Amino acid sequence: MSSTVNLDMALISTSNIIPQDQLRRVFEECVKELGGVIQNNNLFLGKEDLGKLTINNRIVLSFSSDYETSKRSEVRKLLRDTFTRRVAIAHENFLYELRKEKERLEKQSQVEAELLNSLKEVETKIEKSEIGFERQNQSECDALRGEIIDAAVAQGYEVVEETTSQGVQLQFIRRDY
Repeated sequence: MSSTVNLDMALISTSNIIPQDQLRRVFEECVKELGGVIQNNNLFLGKEDLGKLTINNRIVLSFSSDYETSKRSEVRKLLRDTFTRRVAIAHENFLYELRKEKERLEKQSQVEAELLNSLKEVETKIEKSEIGFERQNQSECDALRGEIIDAAVAQGYEVVEETTSQGVQLQFIRRDY
């Protein structure tokens, strides 16, 4: 002998609307507003046992169709509609907080970029200062040659250096492509 049992479900809340802890709190407030209670994961509104609740990242109400009445169906619809109105407010608040967090992170990112640029500038100044100090300790001729070469390179010239019997000759080449 076999028997068939139909287990029906009603989706009260879809997943990912708001964080799970907030979802549970909003749903419990909704149940309380409608004069219901949750006992051992069963939902009671008035004296009606609407079914077994599963609350994770979504809310599902499971019930047996053997005991289905139109009144229970209306109560489930009222519960879902009430929950939908309440979760809309929580959803807007959640999105507001996420947008604020996004703004904060974007500002922090800009500050970090500015700090990295400042750090790079300081490192460049340190490098130039060390090169300048090394040149200061060189002979006057070598120091002047280094200064001229650096200035020419900074202005976009290539410098070709040749040592002749008369001394050092520098040739400045500007290439336009």
